[in-house]
Amino acid sequence: MFAEDAPPPRATVHPVHDAVLGLGRALLQADEAGITAAVDSLRSVLGARSLVIEQLGEAGTLARFESGSSPNATDETGVSISVDGTWAGSVSVGFESDPTLLDRWALDATADLVEGWIRRTRVTAQLSEAVAQKNRFVATVGHEIRTPLAAVLGLAGELRDRFDSLETAEVRELIGVIADQAREIADIVEDLLAFTRTEHFGFVVHTEPTRVDDLVRAAVASVPSAARSGLSMRRIESVLAMCDPLRTRQIIRNLVVNAHRHGGERIFLEVRSTPEGDVVITVADSGGQIPDELAAKMFEPYATSNRMDGAMASLGLGLTVSRQLARKMGGDLFYRWDGESRFELHLPKAVAGTVPDP
Repeated sequence: MFAEDAPPPRATVHPVHDAVLGLGRALLQADEAGITAAVDSLRSVLGARSLVIEQLGEAGTLARFESGSSPNATDETGVSISVDGTWAGSVSVGFESDPTLLDRWALDATADLVEGWIRRTRVTAQLSEAVAQKNRFVATVGHEIRTPLAAVLGLAGELRDRFDSLETAEVRELIGVIADQAREIADIVEDLLAFTRTEHFGFVVHTEPTRVDDLVRAAVASVPSAARSGLSMRRIESVLAMCDPLRTRQIIRNLVVNAHRHGGERIFLEVRSTPEGDVVITVADSGGQIPDELAAKMFEPYATSNRMDGAMASLGLGLTVSRQLARKMGGDLFYRWDGESRFELHLPKAVAGTVPDP
C-alpha cells in the first residue's frame, strides 16, 4: 500500500523507446546538432556499432547523420525509404549481434520517423515555393499592367480635359494609342488566365486545318502599332497546319511583342514547312544572343531578360503560356541562335489535299 500523500508510480519508459522519441523531437525541430546528438544517443542505447541516417533533398542534396564507426555493408541492417516511388533516404544500423525484436522495432520506428521528416521537409519546401510563386505572380501582374494602364488613364484624361482644344488628327492619335494600350492590357489578362487554367485546370484547344500565312497576318494586325514598326515578312509559305487559330494568334502576338520589347530593332516573320511534316512559324529579331543560362529557363514562369541594356526586364508569362499552348496543339516552341535570335513555333502539318484559295 502507498501512503496517501505519495505520488502514483510512473510507468517505466524503456531507454530505446525514449531515444527513438528523442530523435523524433529533434527531427521536428530540424536542428542538425540536435539530430546528430539524438542519433548518437539511439546508437548508444541500442549497443550498435554504427547508425547512419540519410535524407535526399528535392534539390539532390544528401543530408547524412552518422554515429559510431563506418558500417560494413555486409553486416549492417538497413531500411530503404521511398517517397512517391523514388528513393529518398535510408536508415542503417550495424548491430554487434543478431538484432532482437526491440532492435527491429527501433529500426522500423526510426525509418518511419525519417520518412515523415522527409515528407514534411518536402511539403514545407513546396509551400514556400507556392508562396514565392504567388508573390511573383502578383508582382508580374503589377509590372505588366502598370505601364499600359497608366497610358490609358493619362491619355483618356487628356481627351476629357482638352478635347475641345485638340485638332482632329491629335484626337485620332490619342485614341489610337489608347486602343493599343487597352489591347495590350487585354492580351496580358488573357495570358494570365491561360497560364492559370493550364497550370491548375488543364486547357482545351480546338485544332483544325488552318492557313498559317493568313493566321500570321491576322496576328500581326492585332499587336500594338509600336511592335509592328520594325516588322517585316521575310518568307511566308502558303501552308496548312493543324492548330487552334485563336491560340496560335496568341502565341504569335506574344513572340512579336517579346521581340519588340527585348530584341533588336528589326523583327522578321517566316512561315515554312519541313520535310518532317511540321509547319514552322519563326519570329526572329536583330538583337544579341540570349545568354545560355537564361535560354535554359526562359520558358519558365517569371523568367527575366537583360538583352537590351543590362536592365532586368520581365518576360512575364508570355513565353511560358506560348510553349504550353504549342504543346497542347501537338507542337512545341524553341529558341535558337544563328546570327539572330529565332523563336520557332512548330505545329503539325494538316493532312489535306490542297491549300484553300486566299
